[in-house]
Amino acid sequence: MLANYDYILFDMGAGITKDSVKFLLCVDELVVITTPEPTSIMDAYSAMKYIHSINKEIPLFLVCNRVFTSKDGKETIKRLQNALVKFLGLETVALGYLPDDRTVPKSVTKQMPFLLFDSEADISKAIMDIASRYANHSFGEELTLQKSHFLQNMKRYFFGK
Repeated sequence: MLANYDYILFDMGAGITKDSVKFLLCVDELVVITTPEPTSIMDAYSAMKYIHSINKEIPLFLVCNRVFTSKDGKETIKRLQNALVKFLGLETVALGYLPDDRTVPKSVTKQMPFLLFDSEADISKAIMDIASRYANHSFGEELTLQKSHFLQNMKRYFFGK
């Protein structure tokens, strides 16, 4: 059944628990989403620091959500990347940023994904750009991604095997 899918996405939400860390360590890659708010940046930094301290091999990607200008998105990602390199020697890949767009709450009210609600909205175009860049591995930097054995990792997590 998993052979029918190219990607499986898990939205883990904010905060890290003992169980969520075990689960996160099973994945091939992590996309960390932050906002320009200082508390969000610190949460993202702390999460990546903790994951990296346990497994230095998991590639980390960054997305900045709810930005008011492209400058805000670029600066937030750059500040976070600089801190990760300076204090942890940790390189991350910037996937991009998502604008704070009124389309999102409107689509939530309609109980419809914002991509389907308005495919021409700025947020829809931005998420498609990020997805395309990720799927095509066009990060603007050299990166070798190695696929692990997700199901085997999950069996170890759940059954200790």
